[in-house]
Amino acid sequence: MVNLVDSGVQWIGYIPEHWHISTIAQEFKQRNEKVNDVDYPPLSVTKTSEGIVPQMENVAKSDAHDARKKVLKNDFVINSRSDSML
Repeated sequence: MVNLVDSGVQWIGYIPEHWHISTIAQEFKQRNEKVNDVDYPPLSVTKTSEGIVPQMENVAKSDAHDARKKVLKNDFVINSRSDSML
């Protein structure tokens, strides 16, 4: 049996004593290197097991063609907007 301790965060409650609480900012770093559509084709984050794929034709697109952030293999990617299928 694992000993539980108060996490110190009300909505989390008790956690195993060998765990620690941290924020996303403490665990990940944001890459700010910008790339363009010519050298780096636009990508889409999927809601399926496909992960990150070439940007689909039927999704909302940004007009910022030279301000996309560079994504590398094994990066953890979160899309902050909803690219719902039309």
